[in-house]
Amino acid sequence: MQLARAKELGTVLMLLLSESGTVEQIQLAGSIRRCQPFVKDIEIVVQPFPDAGSPGLAFSRWIEGAVDDPDTPLAKDGVTKRWGEKYKRLRWRGEAVDLFVVTPPAQWGAILALRTGPADFSRALVTGRKWGGAMPSGLKQELGRLVAWGQGEERPIETPTEQEYFHALDLPWIKPEERTVPRLIHILSAKGHGEGQA
Repeated sequence: MQLARAKELGTVLMLLLSESGTVEQIQLAGSIRRCQPFVKDIEIVVQPFPDAGSPGLAFSRWIEGAVDDPDTPLAKDGVTKRWGEKYKRLRWRGEAVDLFVVTPPAQWGAILALRTGPADFSRALVTGRKWGGAMPSGLKQELGRLVAWGQGEERPIETPTEQEYFHALDLPWIKPEERTVPRLIHILSAKGHGEGQA
């Protein structure tokens, strides 16, 4: 679909989700956020308000009710049947929607950066520098968050924003529309990291 249609549909759906009263943060991701002229599906990252006991339970209950409501143009995708706690595949007004749900221990900044993509850029972010990626030694991506590890200890790194995620990787924040592997290679080379691989 054309970017303008995808952005319009995504924005309306984000408004509907926000009006549920169960959402703390929500943002378009993927091709829409990168301003690609053609979009395959609408990707949205959503962080529900924390619940006592089960994170995201109120949001999960709300969305279950919404897809079962015949008056709402929101439905489970009948083809892929992906309906987990962290990822839900929906249909919204005839278009495919990937909904990525950020609940602990995942961090908003990490999930938004990776789900903005593109896929090869995201793979490079989570690949260690010694294997040609951007992830510094002593860090790893695990359960939707960054973790510092070494000497038998692991410590999660808080990345509540995308800027903080890039900073933790010793990278400048890169505009979504400029996220390409060649751009990442250029940045890594200029910082003296590796042989310009990513």
